[in-house]
Amino acid sequence: MKEKEFLLKTVSVTVNTNGILLDEEILTQCKTTGAVVAISIDGPKEVHDQMRVYSSGKGTFDEVIHSYRLAQQSGVKTGVCVTSLCDLTDGRSVGFCMI
Repeated sequence: MKEKEFLLKTVSVTVNTNGILLDEEILTQCKTTGAVVAISIDGPKEVHDQMRVYSSGKGTFDEVIHSYRLAQQSGVKTGVCVTSLCDLTDGRSVGFCMI
């Protein structure tokens, strides 16, 4: 088996993003290459918008959900990354992805 064929069969790529800048061009590239898109969502709107805001103070939840739906409609394999609000004893947060 050639090296390129081996890599195409064994390497997978996941793009972790907040979703704000996703557009059709990026999603087309992800679909073409088989990349998975994992979008960060930190809970329901009221929770997410407290954690992820623009410099203006406006929450990002609506735009993130729009990007998630756009990715799904584009046929890109899509997942969600969540960061828990509960802190560990040493101050770190816990996160996980569902793809």
